[in-house]
Amino acid sequence: MKPVRFVFGIYLLICLAVLSCKEEPLPDDMVDPADLAIDEFTIVPSSPTSKDMVKMVTYDCKYNQLASVTIRAKNIEVKKRFNGQLKWPCILVYDTIQLGQLSTGTYKVTFLLVDTNPMAKDSVAVQQELTLRVKNK
Repeated sequence: MKPVRFVFGIYLLICLAVLSCKEEPLPDDMVDPADLAIDEFTIVPSSPTSKDMVKMVTYDCKYNQLASVTIRAKNIEVKKRFNGQLKWPCILVYDTIQLGQLSTGTYKVTFLLVDTNPMAKDSVAVQQELTLRVKNK
């Protein structure tokens, strides 16, 4: 009887592991995600209007955690962090971050990936910027 319980327990653990790996679907109007390299991002929709909900989609390691989204005037800064000292394996995932409805204008969007390891010489591991133009509807 014990081998049956053991096999059933292993089967249950495998099923739970497979279900936990399921990724969220990407928005339909997104730029082809295959074009994103590791630690890059894109804006969805690609040509937003002031009526659209604007999102940032990143392609980075699963262990990178969102630290903050700061919008000041026409500057948007999205900061994620990780601890490089832990040396975790990088499992690549898409992450969708809500930026919200933006007013008409041109924005400077900055993506920062910060290493919280106190031994790191430069805490900013990745810094990318792009210009986002939001049109009037």
